[in-house]
Amino acid sequence: MKKPKLLRVVDVLIVLGLLALGWRLLPHGRRPKATEPMAPPVRPSSALAAPSVSWAEATLNVVLVVRTTCPASQQSLDFYRQLSQRVRSQAGARLVVLAAEPIDVVRSWLDARGVDVAQIALLRDLAAVGFTVTPTILFVDSAGVVTDVMLRKLSPLQEQSIYRRLASPSASDRLDNTDYVDEIPEASIAQLLASGPATLLDPRDREAYARQHRAGAVNIPSDEIAVRARIELPDSTPVVIDCSGVSVGQCRSSGQAMRRLGFSRVVVAK
Repeated sequence: MKKPKLLRVVDVLIVLGLLALGWRLLPHGRRPKATEPMAPPVRPSSALAAPSVSWAEATLNVVLVVRTTCPASQQSLDFYRQLSQRVRSQAGARLVVLAAEPIDVVRSWLDARGVDVAQIALLRDLAAVGFTVTPTILFVDSAGVVTDVMLRKLSPLQEQSIYRRLASPSASDRLDNTDYVDEIPEASIAQLLASGPATLLDPRDREAYARQHRAGAVNIPSDEIAVRARIELPDSTPVVIDCSGVSVGQCRSSGQAMRRLGFSRVVVAK
């Protein structure tokens, strides 16, 4: 017995509706959104890309790269206040802040602690420009070339070195602590590896590695890091260097070698 025409039309509409719903739910050829590539870490002699900043407006640009939610940035605010006063009193110098947060938020955060800045520039993605550590202090010349880099919260002695450098910007003895490597207790290795993708690097010689090593560890002896690390290890994930069986000095040297190769997130587990 034939269905009435109206029922056949309803059946067709139901089928078409189900097909349309399935089409929407299925991943029909959609590609994941491309992520912004990570730039090499900013170092002395790097050309600093900040389109909204005209470096030529000052002979010396003192640049703060901060996050208002970063504890080290928060703890550095008193130093930034004193630094801003010194910069303001020096002819040809100005203080510029780079941040990935709304300018009004950063301005209020600085104003509350009396930090006087000439300009706040928004960078949507700090890592895409080469900033993987906050806070960072840079000295940048009028051509936009970085001359000095100091990472993280500074010690009182390092703060004094910034003041001396500000007073003598043409001196050849420039500031650079970009080879600094964070250190964690050996007991924290498992927790760090469990928190997300990371590479565990064993810098011992091949014989020691063959006898015993941590599960998942990649073996590149310390004296081969310069040749092999860029080829064999991803630079998009943190590198944890396992100091078991090697001296802390050798382990730190391995970490510094990784930093010089452009690996921005390196920690030594000692």
